[in-house]
Amino acid sequence: MKYNLGTIEERLLRKLYKTETCWIWTGWHISPAGYGILTIKHRQQHRVHCLAYKLWVNSDLPNSVVVTQTCLNRLCCNPEHLFAKPWSADLVDSKKRTRKGSDHPNSRFTLNEIKEIRRLWN
Repeated sequence: MKYNLGTIEERLLRKLYKTETCWIWTGWHISPAGYGILTIKHRQQHRVHCLAYKLWVNSDLPNSVVVTQTCLNRLCCNPEHLFAKPWSADLVDSKKRTRKGSDHPNSRFTLNEIKEIRRLWN
């Protein structure tokens, strides 16, 4: 049985929630790293911000570049927030952006709670 889900652009637009600034991916599939995923032909998984860049900014995207968001929201697909840069530059930038300790999004404790736990432990 074949399903007609529409073009890639139609499928992408159906799952976007447009705020004043960002276009947020609302689909079910999100990678462990926090990026939206769209499955094409039942097996090819693509990050939605990369698809958005190819559809609305520049269709010619070489493998040597990575698409990132200026807003740093991994679910954002707003073409105004997307830009491509070399992998090497992204690695340098990601090391600068790395959040540690209580600033990390998966952190369960604030800095003050950590200090209190350590004080009580001692």
